[in-house]
This record gives sequence, structure tokens and C-alpha cells, in this order.
Amino acid sequence: MNNGAFPNGWPSGYCFGDGSGGNFSKYKPITRCGVGVHYVNPHRQAVFYASMLLPCEIQSDNRAEIYAILVAVRHIEDAGKIDFFTDNKPARNTYNNGKHRARLACHADLWSEIFAILERKHIELNVYWMPSHIDRHKEKLEQAPSWMKDWHVAGNKVADELAGAAAELHAVPAEQAKHIIKIYKDLDLTQNRIIAVTKLLPQRKHNITIHDNIKYKPTYTNQIIEKLKSSQHDCVIFGERLYCCGCSSNISIRAEHINDFIQSSCLIRDRTMTYAVGKQHTHHTHKITIYGGVYMCTSCGATASRNSRNSLGHVKSLQAKENITKMHTSLENHRPVFPNGHIQKSTLEKM
Repeated sequence: MNNGAFPNGWPSGYCFGDGSGGNFSKYKPITRCGVGVHYVNPHRQAVFYASMLLPCEIQSDNRAEIYAILVAVRHIEDAGKIDFFTDNKPARNTYNNGKHRARLACHADLWSEIFAILERKHIELNVYWMPSHIDRHKEKLEQAPSWMKDWHVAGNKVADELAGAAAELHAVPAEQAKHIIKIYKDLDLTQNRIIAVTKLLPQRKHNITIHDNIKYKPTYTNQIIEKLKSSQHDCVIFGERLYCCGCSSNISIRAEHINDFIQSSCLIRDRTMTYAVGKQHTHHTHKITIYGGVYMCTSCGATASRNSRNSLGHVKSLQAKENITKMHTSLENHRPVFPNGHIQKSTLEKM
């Protein structure tokens, strides 16, 4: 990307970003997302436009919107200030929750780079949300923030058009796409038939489970925070769970063996690493839990959960089984040491 008249980077100003999945956004295998970035100087004059394909294997509208923020911070000058406007409320919320929360969010690789650039270049970034397509949907004016003006609406529209143009330019040819679309439609019909048949079946009997009122000894948060000061783990607490930003392990703060977890070693995983399972690929931004056993990505369907024996039984590819086994071996040191001093054994080792 050429900065043109700004060899040292864009000066402080305003930036609008948007993402688009194109006409095939409902069909993930053929989705090609476009990214649009529209830079406006402090005098509210349009200076720079960018329209590009989202450059990664994972194609989603949400990732495209976050990538637009990354493009802006990459090109802003050192010690600059930029107000970024997006119609993606989750992206705005994730950024405003801070870098520690962002490192645990979806697409953590992009957020990690964004916050690293902000710190390295001493950039002040403010992210604001505004409704999309207000020019076509006047009813959205009720949701609009008080600061929004006509030039904000115009800037968002330009970014939306740039993202749409990129998605259309790089779209999968219709002749190739129609086969995937037919499979999705056939699958939709099959699922609807299954639902219809299931709804006509008699309601099955449910056993009533009686839970004893067992009082667990509480583990106080302030005690945990004190112990974390001497831990190798870079942990944050959300709700009643402790999350390590380094090795991505997590544990309940009421777990009996939480002290063993805090004292254990933290081996930071390579966040650029992916695993192939059959024809599926896990992505480093998906949730891969490795505490208490071997876990794969639970979002894309390629899993090696606590019951690894069953997971391997569903994988037909020998190469996929080998990859899962390699992952299990590479994460050997990540598993916790329990109070009895023995490392928990995975069912993979019993196969």
C-alpha cells in the first residue's frame, strides 16, 4: 500500500472502516471478504481510500472489520491521533475493554498486533460505533449517537462501498459457487425434515436429578491475586474463571487444585500455529483449551476433547490422527499437576 503524499505515515485525522462478505457470505467455504478504509484529514477532506481482500485463511465479516482498524494503525504516523468509526459494535467493545480482554477475544492475533503498534508508535486511537446504512434505513436514527453528523454517515457509506467492491472483485465465480450453494440448500432441506420428524415424536421421559446442597469452601479472589504475583502465568479473572493470556489455559477460581495451576510453568503457545485435521483447519483465534487434557478448536468441528479416544474415532484421515497425536505430545508440559503430584493422563496415551 502506497502512502502517496505521506511518506512518514498519515497525519492525525479520522478514519472509517468496514468489511463485507459479498454475495456468498452465508456459505463459508466460498466467502471472500473485502476490507474498505476511508481516511479523512482534520479538515474533513477525503485523502485516502483503500479497497482490498482480507489477506488470511479465515474469512469473516467481523475479522474484516477488525483488519480495517489494523490497516489504519499501521499507516498512521508516530505519536499520531486517530478517531476510527465503525459500524461493528463488538469490535468497538473489544477495543474499549483493553488489551488484556482483547487477547482473549476472537481474532486475538489482529488485536495483539493492533495494541503492539499503538504502544510502539505511541498512537492515540479512539474507536467509535455508529449504525450502518442510515441513508437507506432512517429508522436507525433512533440508535445513532448524539455526536453523529452527516459527514460521519457519508464516510461510513464510502467505506462500505469500498469493502463491497473488494468482495465483489475477488468473489468465487458463479459457476463454481453454484455447486457449494446446492449442497447447502440440500442440507437445509434435510435438517428441516429432521426437525419436523423430531417435533412429532412423543416427548421422552426425563429423569429428575436431585443435587445435594454441598457447601464448597470458597476461594477468595484477593488471595488468588496475591498468589499470582509470583506466578509465571499472565492471568486475568473474568467471572469465576482464571485465564492465562500466555498459554491460553483456564481454570475455575474455586477449583481445588488452583494453587498447583498457579505454581505450574507457563509455556507460551505460538499464536500463528494451525493444525490440520482431515480437511479442516483450526485457527489460532479460535478457542483452544489445553488445560486438563488435549483440546482442539470447538468452533470448526475438528476436536480432540477430554475424551480423545472418541474424537480420534471420528477422524478418518491417518494424517489427521498423526497431527492430533503430535499436538498432544507438544502440549505435554501444559497439563496441570494435581494435588497428588501426578500429571493427568490423557486417553490418547491409553490407545
